[in-house]
Amino acid sequence: MGLESRSLGGKLRIGITGSAGLIGRSLLRHLASTKGPHEISKFSGNILDLPSAEAWSKDFSPTIVFHLAAKVPSRVEESAKAGVLEVNGHAPALFASAIAGVLPPMQVKFVFVSTSHVYSHSPRPISETDQVSPLNFYGQTKFEGEERLRLLERQGVIRLAVMRLFSVYSEEQSSEYLYGSLLSKIQMGQPEQSILLPGWNNIRDFIHADEAGRKIGELGLTNFEGLVNVGSGRGLSVKDFAEAQFRVKLLPSNGDKEATPTTIVANVA
Repeated sequence: MGLESRSLGGKLRIGITGSAGLIGRSLLRHLASTKGPHEISKFSGNILDLPSAEAWSKDFSPTIVFHLAAKVPSRVEESAKAGVLEVNGHAPALFASAIAGVLPPMQVKFVFVSTSHVYSHSPRPISETDQVSPLNFYGQTKFEGEERLRLLERQGVIRLAVMRLFSVYSEEQSSEYLYGSLLSKIQMGQPEQSILLPGWNNIRDFIHADEAGRKIGELGLTNFEGLVNVGSGRGLSVKDFAEAQFRVKLLPSNGDKEATPTTIVANVA
């Protein structure tokens, strides 16, 4: 990611929310292989249960908290919006305030995993200083989560690192996500085939969940604070990505082609 940060010294006490999720599992695997004195505690309760958060913090006394708990679908039904906003937009700062409030001032470094959905599409790679213009409701909620945490940082409650993830994929994903849908559509062993592939000419920055977990972990365990994009820095069309992953030639319909294709690629410099 082009950043140089010194490793944090001493024994690290690492807390994680959302450890059962895709990125959470990847992060745990990375931390398990990381050398150095550290202890890990998974907060498995409800992040909206602030007394439980305080009790966990008192008991464990974390020095770093990776906050991955979120509601992640990019398309949100109107009836579910209030719950998504509460979890993604309001809860991170409430949770951070609860755990930091029972610890010495500024002990906790809070690593908030956000999303590239806070940006609009751009013909050039997107840097952290580019204007925020959320693509969808999910992006709006995650950006609100960022902003509320920045207020706590300015108030001297926490130290903060925000990591904006680009297009994560994994063999473990369900058909709700691109990779999972490709698994259900592509017939292995057929070198050339037609499938339904909406928006196949859109360009995205694809990063495997294991690589994302590794980058989040590596940077989180340094003294880095601030905002950073987490992506590959390479753009591929959805079609090219699918063909490279499954080693097939796809013949998608022109009807699935985006009339005005969009590009969302991280500047990782």
